[in-house]
Amino acid sequence: MSGNVRQQQAAVESVVLSLAFILVALVFVLGFAWLKAHTAISRAVLEFMAFQILHFDWTPATHAHALADEIRTIPASSLSIVGLFRVVGAVSALFAVPLSIFVTVLGIILVIFAPASRYATPLDLDGLIKAQAPVFRSIAAYLPRRLVPVAPNLPAPRPADPALHLGEWLACHALGETGVFQQDQAVAALEAQLGDSWSGIDRAPASARMMIAVCGLHACRRRKEATALLGLVSESLAVNAAQEGGTGPEHPLVLSSTIMQAVDRILSETPVRSEVEPVLRQHGFVTTAVMGLLNFARARAGLLPPAQFNFLKLIDRNLWYALQSLGFPVSETEDGPFPNPKIEALGARAHWQTERAERVALVLPHIEMAIDLVVGRVDAASTRQQPLKDLR
Repeated sequence: MSGNVRQQQAAVESVVLSLAFILVALVFVLGFAWLKAHTAISRAVLEFMAFQILHFDWTPATHAHALADEIRTIPASSLSIVGLFRVVGAVSALFAVPLSIFVTVLGIILVIFAPASRYATPLDLDGLIKAQAPVFRSIAAYLPRRLVPVAPNLPAPRPADPALHLGEWLACHALGETGVFQQDQAVAALEAQLGDSWSGIDRAPASARMMIAVCGLHACRRRKEATALLGLVSESLAVNAAQEGGTGPEHPLVLSSTIMQAVDRILSETPVRSEVEPVLRQHGFVTTAVMGLLNFARARAGLLPPAQFNFLKLIDRNLWYALQSLGFPVSETEDGPFPNPKIEALGARAHWQTERAERVALVLPHIEMAIDLVVGRVDAASTRQQPLKDLR
């Protein structure tokens, strides 16, 4: 990255130096030409001004001829460059009014009879998505849906609802009836982000098994098959989508039996299973196990961005935010980029990072970092007498 920056800086400096050299050379050449042939240059300019007056001036002919003769009588040999510019300016002023009228009339004609809107068409984003869907099949789940910006449905967000800010999350999980912070409820909600205890691939939830199959194929460098599976799952979620309205499904979608058969068929393959099982056993909970596997698959075979499996939010909102959080800092601050990777994945991220540091599966929740961050924000808000539900 730094090498590219240096190359760009060198290119810019080269262009600036070239332009400066050209400018200096041009000034030198023009100055030399003026010193050596200023009489011929002045006479040529004066004749051109007289020609303009005789052929394009809108004043009476007698006045134009008199003015042209007056310009021709100016001694070119003794005319300075400043005087020459004054003559050019005086002649140009004669054409200011007619040219202004002409441009104004032309502009009015164009606005009325040839508006630019003739060539403008609405930006058809839906059509663009449809055109991309055959190639990027993972967007198929959202193709028939017409989601609109809505406020989260509290206290139980819908699958497609936007990410919760800290205040919204507290209102869902950690505020009493009087609005007082309940730390024990916050701890329970953060622990719930970890999912069930890890007890093997076959006992994992359907959404987790599906992502394990995708990550397994990716880790085995079978990227086309992983992409095809993501497209297949996404297309299966588009059924009955048009009936949901602008808020998306009211409840998490369920993967079809056909999809799960394909998933289980992949997970039964020895190369895939032998690749993923050692990684999964390093984690104590389902969510952190899939997080670790996704990280491993990316290290083995390259990019696997959340955009390729963003339909997961419609199936398992908790797992989606945990996986999406892997690309963002874990800090929960007021001036962070946006809330997506924060509070709804904070517990899972805290435990996952602890497991990575310890290099062992932790069967009990270790979310101290998440608790400290939440309590710190709550204490700071209480000191400022800021309502907790307004925390961003």
